[in-house]
Amino acid sequence: MSNASQSYVYGSGVTNIPVDSFELGVNYSKYDVVFFSGYTVAGTPPVPTTAGSLGTATGHYYYSGDTAATSTAANSPAGASSVWTQKLFCDPSYGASVEYYNQTYDITFGDGYYNLANKSENSLKVKFNLPFNKRSDKETRSLVHLFEDSFNKGEKPSGAYTGIYYTPCAPYDEEHECYIDEITRR
Repeated sequence: MSNASQSYVYGSGVTNIPVDSFELGVNYSKYDVVFFSGYTVAGTPPVPTTAGSLGTATGHYYYSGDTAATSTAANSPAGASSVWTQKLFCDPSYGASVEYYNQTYDITFGDGYYNLANKSENSLKVKFNLPFNKRSDKETRSLVHLFEDSFNKGEKPSGAYTGIYYTPCAPYDEEHECYIDEITRR
């Protein structure tokens, strides 16, 4: 990837990691990060998409394929055979944990009775602790970019904190939009 195409894209997320724009004919490998606008070079037509593909969603994408490949319209972020994602695709290290907690109001009556009322319709919350130990510099750069980029991808012009789509291990293996509560670096 050439340094000439590196740029910060206004409104694409909050991160200090420079990212290349997606280009056709470039060799990409696992954990590469690109900005995809739906166009390959300024002034050219958009990359062709299929109805079932990602469409031409503007944003950062992460190469999740296990083998390196030269980019084509078919394997672009919007292509029919894409290996690019905006989801958390890295497997956590050994020692991940899950914790459940309930958010309720405690209502105490004078005669020793009490009642618990849910604070919301879905008051049972889950917290995943996902360690990512001993990662390569490239994977760490990709993870940090994904986490930082989630903080300003909401509705424009004000921006908002958005979740990261993640499919945990069994028995929790359903994809959900997860929100980062805390990041601890060691």
